[in-house]
Amino acid sequence: MTYGIVQMAVANEIVNRLKPRDSKVAFDAAMRFAYIGNAASGYVGDARDYRDERVPGMPFHYSRGRTILVMHEARTDVVLESELESPFANSEAIAVLIDVSAIFDRVCARLMRMTSDKGWHPNAVMDAAYPELPGKF
Repeated sequence: MTYGIVQMAVANEIVNRLKPRDSKVAFDAAMRFAYIGNAASGYVGDARDYRDERVPGMPFHYSRGRTILVMHEARTDVVLESELESPFANSEAIAVLIDVSAIFDRVCARLMRMTSDKGWHPNAVMDAAYPELPGKF
């Protein structure tokens, strides 16, 4: 649904934060966010718990918390903000932390303004993508 648009917005944010700017690294990281999910990326805990799975191209559902893209060394992870206490979060090798939830919210808000369709409200899009979770919209 929003894979390409959000992927481009994430890549743009990464390029703007990298010193020196490196579009290949940015697009590789954004691609991992946009096309990997369903527990293949992001924290899923010891027991399989659908609440912590992530739909490709989407942040984790807002009821779970903020979604953060963490770039460190040659690796990119997509985690819940609460997981930033994990060992890699304190590593000096972290290059970039991106609040993907904020980017997703901005993309949806712009689409909602452009189309006058309240179906693009970020919470409405999330609720449709994660029907098994309680929604607020």
